[in-house]
Amino acid sequence: MRGRQTCLNHWLLAVIFALAFLSGCRPGNVQEEAAAPHPEEISPQGIYLAASPLIVKPGDEVSVALKSDRLHEIKAELALGLSCPGIGLVKNYGRLKDNHARVKIPPDLPAGNYYFLAADPKFRVNSGVGTYAYIHVVNPDVLPADPGKAPRRLVATATPLYSRPEAAAPPYHALSPGAVVKVLAVKEAAGEQWYWAQVNVYETGRERAGWLRAAATVPVTPENYRTAREVRLRPGAKYYEHERFHRGDLGAPGEWHLADEVLWIVERREKMVRLRPSGDIVLAVDKDIWAAEADLVYFRGDLREEEEH
Repeated sequence: MRGRQTCLNHWLLAVIFALAFLSGCRPGNVQEEAAAPHPEEISPQGIYLAASPLIVKPGDEVSVALKSDRLHEIKAELALGLSCPGIGLVKNYGRLKDNHARVKIPPDLPAGNYYFLAADPKFRVNSGVGTYAYIHVVNPDVLPADPGKAPRRLVATATPLYSRPEAAAPPYHALSPGAVVKVLAVKEAAGEQWYWAQVNVYETGRERAGWLRAAATVPVTPENYRTAREVRLRPGAKYYEHERFHRGDLGAPGEWHLADEVLWIVERREKMVRLRPSGDIVLAVDKDIWAAEADLVYFRGDLREEEEH
């Protein structure tokens, strides 16, 4: 009898745990939406970053530290950055001192999950030495962009990219006409509309997202998309490193395989185009390259596709 009762108790406990698990997995569960993964879930061992607290508002302070008993393996100087999955670096905090820092979350940062990254000061690909500490930012004041509208906009006039939606804020750098931005969030400030947008950085800065005036941009249309200075290069296209092309050495060109890499048009010359890769692919291409204009692939914005020249 006692054995039967024990089995029954175990069965009831199993049912309770199962129901609790299922209730926590239901769509719209408040706890699930508000929670951020714990660093231990991302990096249970090795060299990793720990952040506290895990749920924050813009302007809050967060403690970030490198954790490991193998910190002696880190020999390079590291910088601390705040990044967003699918976007990249949104805030460069500079050098990480004494393996820990206390930093402020940027004002007006849109809601979502972000992570801290320790990497070399230029945040190059594969330069990170730690895994990621995620935080969840809560901000009801910034609205996500309308998914029914074209997410890409063309910069029509030179405009600064700001750390927050106001002209008095410190600018990251200036965007030149022809830059293409992907609008991720919108805010009205002082009677003016601002976009929080993803950008590709070529000339200055490392941040991949910031605020710019909506009035400085126009929709990408069938009439203007070829004026964009940001393009891709057709896979398999032949290219020449800038120094070799400048010398007139056109032998043994390279073959382009980075289909998703966005390039910046620097110069046009007799159906050839000088292109600048972003700093993130220095391991593949160290300097500007030249390629045939016919091999360019342009963004087409609201046309929902891209077109070769």
